[in-house]
Amino acid sequence: MNKRLSFLSFLALFSLVACSKPGGNTGKVKVTFDLCNGDPNVVVDINKGSKITEQPTASKYGCNFLSYQKDKKDFDFNTPINEDTVLKAHYEYNADELFKLRDNPEKRHDDTANLRVMSFNMLVSVYQETGGVKPKHHGTDPTNAEYSKEIDDGRDYQAFRTIQRYLPDIIGIQECDETDDEKKRMPDKDYGWYEAFEKYQAKHSDFHYKIINADKHRTKIEDVEHCVYSTIAYNTDKITLDEESGEPCYGTRLSEFSDNDNCRYLTWAKFHTNDSSKHFIVTSTHWNLSRTCTEEARIAQARESALLTIGKQAHYSGIPVITTGDYNQKDFGKPYMAFLESSGYKDSKYDAAKRGFVNASYHLGEGVGKENYRTKGSVLRNNPDDTATIDHIFLSPNVKCHYYDIITEEDAVYSSDHLPSYVDVTI
Repeated sequence: MNKRLSFLSFLALFSLVACSKPGGNTGKVKVTFDLCNGDPNVVVDINKGSKITEQPTASKYGCNFLSYQKDKKDFDFNTPINEDTVLKAHYEYNADELFKLRDNPEKRHDDTANLRVMSFNMLVSVYQETGGVKPKHHGTDPTNAEYSKEIDDGRDYQAFRTIQRYLPDIIGIQECDETDDEKKRMPDKDYGWYEAFEKYQAKHSDFHYKIINADKHRTKIEDVEHCVYSTIAYNTDKITLDEESGEPCYGTRLSEFSDNDNCRYLTWAKFHTNDSSKHFIVTSTHWNLSRTCTEEARIAQARESALLTIGKQAHYSGIPVITTGDYNQKDFGKPYMAFLESSGYKDSKYDAAKRGFVNASYHLGEGVGKENYRTKGSVLRNNPDDTATIDHIFLSPNVKCHYYDIITEEDAVYSSDHLPSYVDVTI
């Protein structure tokens, strides 16, 4: 998908196409091409006053390349460049490609990859609007085929079909159980992805995923009971669970956070592969929204998450670690950087040898219950030039990442307001 012009080839190209005015300016300036697709920037030095007549090829899954822009305006390559300049690739969505069913989605993207890990915020916190794990109808006409289809085909089936198409070995799940406020307001509702997993598995013998914490998905934080908001599921055909647990992760005093305490829990588990007995750790977490607490508290939470994670890794002699989560923090923000700097881990999106769709994973229409809530239209409301997301998969240095992707097939789009992401890795 990602066509790259090598750095050396690009330098050679510039020696031919970057033309200076005779007797013109002296000195060098840097031109940075941001491909806006997760690939490394292409940076070249040219003579001050030169014009650029060629540029590196930019491509992005699910998008059409339109132009390079400077300050959000199309750049005229007849313009002499007299200062360091950043040119960003500008795209439009190609809906036909973006939402189509991928070919052989279960196939690993590298023959040496021995593990596929998915991160999936499955949306639990708006039950009253979505009808539990059933979606609210996106139309008002009961005679419409799509309307009646959704009555019998809720977003639980949409999520599980996505899982079965891509066959991850491990799934880090966020928002997997009810919040305490919703439990009190709607005690008669059938809540949670714990129950949904059990019900789906009972009806589908080919669904070989087991969810941890299924029998103990309540915990106490400072003597107050809360749900375990993040959990992990694993494919029992491929993976064996060795140990599971979880840790509260406050960052600082709970009083500094104004939203529910369910967001401050780090679930972790140690597994091994059935075929080669490779041991590894996976974590799943959900951080607080930025609007609900101070940035200092979020940075502290990030650092504590990192210390808990590397502590588990050290306890098990440095085995590989894959962290998953809805971190509610975009790329390169202070809490994001605090986690990476404190842990020494890497973001799989930028570490991957190849990438599929790289864009915002969170999508939301005009409001809960509206016609474009969790639809293809809500995905298309995002900025196609963006690469930042709030859902991340971080890797310890001893994990090799071959492929990173965000799933945009229709079932994934309609099942949650977050698109699942996954990586193919070697541990």
